[in-house]
Amino acid sequence: MKKPFVSLVLAGVLLLSGCSTNETRVVSPTTEALTDTQIDTVSSHPVKHRLIGASPNKEVKLYALQESKGTVTRILLDIQGKQKAWNWEAIDTGTPLQVMYTDLTGDQQEEAVIMINTGRGTELDTYDIHVIRTSDLTEIPVPDAVQVAEQETNSTIQKQGDRLNITVDIHGKKYTVTYPAEDDAYFDPLRYGSISIYSIHNHQLSATVSGNYHIAMFAGDVKITYRYDSASQRFKPDQLKFVALSPDPFPDRT
Repeated sequence: MKKPFVSLVLAGVLLLSGCSTNETRVVSPTTEALTDTQIDTVSSHPVKHRLIGASPNKEVKLYALQESKGTVTRILLDIQGKQKAWNWEAIDTGTPLQVMYTDLTGDQQEEAVIMINTGRGTELDTYDIHVIRTSDLTEIPVPDAVQVAEQETNSTIQKQGDRLNITVDIHGKKYTVTYPAEDDAYFDPLRYGSISIYSIHNHQLSATVSGNYHIAMFAGDVKITYRYDSASQRFKPDQLKFVALSPDPFPDRT
């Protein structure tokens, strides 16, 4: 059973940047942290950079500092006048940068959240995420969702006749689903990485990572909920569960 192409499903949670890519600012390409004076001052060698993303109310703006052949390799982050350059890579997948300004840490201070599409195609949809503090423009680490799924889950696949019995174990809780065995070229254990999507709802960061049991065939999704740990000042995976693509494709099974 194939899982249809999954586009970025944010269901009103994340708003697209909605910005014009023609907006430009004059900045110095060699300055790491730019002041308002420096960014607005026309130097002897002014350089105009494209606005490539912004939060809905423009509190957060992203400019392409360096780009080549459709790939941005250096980005200027501007959060309400504070600027810092980052070596983030944004390839042209056709999916706009997703930019938010929201409180994910629970400290009553908004953070800048940037989600960059790193791969898009048939049965492919992957993202990087960056969460930046407004106070000092430092990045808050977020464990990669694919690595969390790989490290925190165990899965086994057993073939019985024309069926594949797939079991996913997450910290002792087991989820089992059965799919047709079309051939013997199935994966054991499940493979993660072709679909990995972050989302935010009610100031809560979560991720969905799909697990392949065959090329372009998915058993289901590992749903990850993150929490901010103030002691370590980083996000940690808090809750994980497995959601099967279909609870039972064999309704006549006894």
